[in-house]
Amino acid sequence: MKKTLVFIVLVAWLLNCAPTLPHYKYHVYERKNPIVISERVGETIDAQERDQLDLFTEIGEFKEARFFAIKGGGYEIEIVTESQKMHAVNIDPNAVEIMRDYIGRYAEIKGDRASFENRWAIIDYDTLGIPITENEVSIAMKQNRGRAIKRGCSGCALVSFLGLGFAAVCVGSADSGTDIGPALGVVAGAIALAVGVVIGSVTGSIIYLMTYKNADGVLKAIKEARKPRVVE
Repeated sequence: MKKTLVFIVLVAWLLNCAPTLPHYKYHVYERKNPIVISERVGETIDAQERDQLDLFTEIGEFKEARFFAIKGGGYEIEIVTESQKMHAVNIDPNAVEIMRDYIGRYAEIKGDRASFENRWAIIDYDTLGIPITENEVSIAMKQNRGRAIKRGCSGCALVSFLGLGFAAVCVGSADSGTDIGPALGVVAGAIALAVGVVIGSVTGSIIYLMTYKNADGVLKAIKEARKPRVVE
C-alpha cells in the first residue's frame, strides 16, 4: 500500500513538473474598434492595394483586409476571401507603427528593405508577411520565464504538499494508534511544501533554460500563433 501511494504521488509530481513547448498567448485578447492603419489605404486594404503593397500574398482569392485595435496594443487583421473569413493577431507593442511605416514608405522601403528592418529590429516574417521583431521575441521570453517558474512551483509544491502530507497522515495514524498521526502529517506536509517550492523553482528554471529561453523556439511559436484562423 505504501509503495503504491508513493508511486502515485511520484508520477503525479513528474506530470505536473513536465515542461511544455513555449507558446505565445495570441488568442486571448479583447478586440476594439476598427483602425485606419494608414491614410494611404483607409480602413480597408482591397485586392489591388494588396498587390501594390506586396501584403498577404499567401492568401488565395483575397478580397479585403481590415485592422482592429486590441486591448494592450497591437491589432487583429480580419481577412475576407471569396469563400471564407479569417482572423490573425499581432500583439507586438509596435505593430501598428511598423505597419504604418511600411505602407506609408513602401516605395522607399521596396528599394532598401534592409534599412527598414534595421530600424525596427526585424528578424523574420510570419506567414502573412508581417514583420516579427527582436523586441517581440524578447518580451515573449521574459513572460515565459515567469510562467516557467510559476509552473514549476505550483505543480511540484502542490503535489508534494498534498501527496506527502496525506501519506504521512496515513502512516502516522496506522503506526501510533493516537492522534499524533495527523499532526505528523501536517508537519510532513509543511516540510514537503517548502521542499516543493525549492524544487519547483529549480524545475521552472530548468524548463525556462531548456525550452522557453530558446529564441528559435519562441520565434517558431510566434509564427504559429500568428497564422490566420478561419472564423466563417
